[in-house]
Parts: sequence; C-alpha cells; structure tokens
Amino acid sequence: MSNEVAVRSNIKNLIEADRTRYEQIAPKHINMDRFITSAAIAIYENPKLQECDPVSIRAAAQTGAELGLDFTKVKGHAYLVPFGGKCVFIPGWRGLVDLAKRDKTIKDIQAHLVYANDHFVIQYGTDPKLDHVPCISGDRGAVVGGYAVGFFTDGGCHYEFMTIFEMDKIKNQAIAKARDKNKSPWTTDVDEMYRKTPIRRLCKYLPSNPDLDKALELSDNAYESTESIPAAISPEVSAELVPPGAQKPGNVGAPPVENSNPAPERTKRTRRTKAEIKAARAQGIEPTAVPAELPDGKPKTPAAEAPEGAVDLW
Repeated sequence: MSNEVAVRSNIKNLIEADRTRYEQIAPKHINMDRFITSAAIAIYENPKLQECDPVSIRAAAQTGAELGLDFTKVKGHAYLVPFGGKCVFIPGWRGLVDLAKRDKTIKDIQAHLVYANDHFVIQYGTDPKLDHVPCISGDRGAVVGGYAVGFFTDGGCHYEFMTIFEMDKIKNQAIAKARDKNKSPWTTDVDEMYRKTPIRRLCKYLPSNPDLDKALELSDNAYESTESIPAAISPEVSAELVPPGAQKPGNVGAPPVENSNPAPERTKRTRRTKAEIKAARAQGIEPTAVPAELPDGKPKTPAAEAPEGAVDLW
C-alpha cells in the first residue's frame, strides 16, 4: 500500500468510526455517505489538519453532523480549520443561511454588494426603505457597501447594511491576524467575504433557533480562545472520542510507524500585554520573564491567534 493510499485510509477510518453517532444526531435529510466523504476530503486536502488532535477533528465533524452542514467546497456550508494544533468547526455564510431558513418564519435570505455606479437608497427611522438597482450599462465601479435581507413568510423583512469602511475594518483585522495573509479568504475570496459579513450581522436579528444560535456561537468563540473549541461537544462525548489504545494527537493522516521517536513538543511562548509588562516591572520582575501569574494574583491570559485559513472574523 502506498503512503498516499494509507493516508487516505487512515483519514476515512477516523471519520467513519463515528458514523453511528452521526446518524443519531444528524437531521434526517443528511446523506451520511456524502457527509463522511466531505469531511475526509477536507482533511486530506489540508496537511495541517492532519497534524491536528484527532479528538478535535472528530468533535468538529460531529458538530457538522449535528447541524447538518457538510464540508463540500462548492456548497460552502462549513469548514474544518486548523487552529493551535486543534481542528475548529466554522460555518460558512451559506451554512448560516441554510440554518436560518430552517425556521418556518423565514422565506428567503439574500445578500448583495453595492457598487459606486449602482442606484442605491437606504433609509431608516419610522419608514425604513432599501432600494437597489444595479448598474447594467457599464462599469459598476468600486464596492461601497453590502447588505443582507431576510424575508419573512408573513410578507415582512429585515435588512442589515454595512458600508465598505465597516467591512474593510473587519477585513483588515482578519488579514492582520492570519498566519498566511496570501491564503486568507479575505485575500482570495474578498467578494464572498463581503457578502458574509452583513449576513452574520443579519442572522443575529432573525428569529432564534437552536442550530443557528449554536453555529453563530461556535463561529464567534473560535476567534477568542482555543479553550472554546471543546465546547462543540459535551464532556462525556469528548471522553468517549478517543478509546484506550487509540491514535494519539498529531499526524492523523500518517500511517503508523514502528519504533518512532517523536520530537519533544515545543513550549509555546505566549505574548503579554503592555499592562502585564508594566505590572511586572513595578514588582521588579525581569521584563523577558513570562510568569504564569502576575504579582496581583491575576492569571495570565495568552493572546488569542486567528485560525489559519479562517473564513471570517466578527
């Protein structure tokens, strides 16, 4: 068996191991074979995911099954993203739309960009109004904003508009925190990200449903701390995900190697805030030291990093 075939087999087996659980929690319309294949392909095509903790991979895949969102690229419903050695589940904007529309009060959700040469009028107050007629006679010009509209079955609607300044503020923050700025979706798929930003804002004002609420929470938490990642599953489920003798974290896709001597894990150096450094200096502590606690007894909180290849930042 070639190394490539062995990697594919190991990844597929990792996801396939939880098929019964997926079938128990997934919505009835989900094709389980297609879901498992989408997860396996997503992991195989991203070597950094293969280095993630297998527990986090299975937990992220389980979240996708529970929400009924698979990882097919064309659909763009959800993504598996490597973050600090763990795999994070992050919903795409199409996934958010799908979840929102499961509420029977939502008829449709649309998102559009507004260009400089379009006819666009927006009005708030007691007589809200949004009128958008795209320019079709020539160059539409630069993007000046974007909006998302939720249409209700009773004939009403709710919209959220964001200026290019507001969207670029989010874009610049995401790119600044990306480990590989050239691969950030804000660099490679900027128009899609411009559409997602007002959709996420809109979803927070639509009728609440458990699946949509969970997707928004997971998407938000993924950028705050790696500690939020295991929240995708319950503690008892997390304990079951790696039975005795199962593969240890790291190198998910690699075939087993006998008598291997893995290199010792590097200790990650955390960054301190200016306030922490100032407090340490006041106590006569060497500035280069990185204490577990500050002199005032407050625990040190490591600076959060954005997931590599993350699809959004809110």
